[in-house]
Amino acid sequence: MISTSEGSEAIIERIIGGDDNALKKLYKDHFDKIKALAHKHARSETDAEDVFQESLVDMIKNFTADKFRGEASVGTYLYSICRNKFLNLNRNERIKTTELKGDVKIISLDVDNDIIEEEQILLSEIKNISEDCQKVLSLFYFYKKPWKEIAEHLGYSEKFVRVKSNRCKNELRKRLLQTPTFKSKYGS
Repeated sequence: MISTSEGSEAIIERIIGGDDNALKKLYKDHFDKIKALAHKHARSETDAEDVFQESLVDMIKNFTADKFRGEASVGTYLYSICRNKFLNLNRNERIKTTELKGDVKIISLDVDNDIIEEEQILLSEIKNISEDCQKVLSLFYFYKKPWKEIAEHLGYSEKFVRVKSNRCKNELRKRLLQTPTFKSKYGS
C-alpha cells in the first residue's frame, strides 16, 4: 500500500519497479477525482477510464525518462496529465467536423444535448457494425490515418480498404437513418 507519508520518490520507484499494488492504490485514491474532472468536461465515465489509463502510461514513461521534476505530488501530477488530456480532447472536438458522407454530418461545437444524443447513437451504432468496419472507420475518421497505413495495419490492399470503407459507411448510414433521431433530422 502507498501510505500518505510515503514520498514521491518511493512511489515512483515502486511504480517503475512494476508494483501493481502501487498502481492499484493510485487508481483507488485518484480515479474519483478524474471522474469528477470528466463530468466537468462533459465526458463519460468510459472517457474518464480511458484518459486515466492513458495518463498512467504517460506518467510512467515520464518517470522512466526522468521528466518528473518532483515539484508536485504524484497524485497532483497524474491529475494534471488527465486534465490536459481532457482539455485536448475538448479542443479537438470543438474544431473537428466528422463527415460520414455528404448528407450526414455531426459537428461538435458546443455541448448541446442534441449533439450529445447524436454522438451516443453514432457510437452505439458503430459498435453494432462488424469489427473490420469499426477498425477501418476509426483509423480513418478518428485517428486520421492514411489509407496506405490502414491497409498495412489490417493486412489488406489499399484499394480493398477504400472499398471496405465505403461499404462500412453505407452500412453505418443505413443504421443511423433507422434511428428516430437521425431519421427525423437527416432522412428523406
